[in-house]
Amino acid sequence: MVLDVLNKLVDGVVDTVLAVSLAAISCITFAEVISRYFLHFSIPWSMDVIRIAFVYCVLFGAVAGVRDKAHLNIDVFLVMLSPKARRWADIIIDICVGCFFIALVVLGKNFVSSAGTQTMPYTLVPMRYLYVGVPLAGLLMLYYLVQQLWAKLTTISVEG
Repeated sequence: MVLDVLNKLVDGVVDTVLAVSLAAISCITFAEVISRYFLHFSIPWSMDVIRIAFVYCVLFGAVAGVRDKAHLNIDVFLVMLSPKARRWADIIIDICVGCFFIALVVLGKNFVSSAGTQTMPYTLVPMRYLYVGVPLAGLLMLYYLVQQLWAKLTTISVEG
């Protein structure tokens, strides 16, 4: 029950960040093109905002991909295995991917800390707000992966 509420909350945050990021990229890029073509000047802050929106769109798109199990999968090796071996191989792959997500969180946190006083050129937004997306996305991908891994492990233990 609590997990369902938490999942709805996290899903809503992920989907909102994706929608806002994509809308910002589209609208600001369109405004920039119109501004350059008709008014012959560039909107100075547009590239900073588009950069932030693009980074968050990519990172949270990856989170949605993990949530929806929609990532590209090359399973040439897996289809040659028996169903039982395939389930265990899938679990091992998930554990390896989970280690990568943990590395994203840890190294991403270090990356945010190293940003120091860097700011974006026009908006003067601290770069750490851009960089914090990396460990946050890693944490959210790990959140979904742990749930999926738990479901696989409990299915195997029930099947015997």
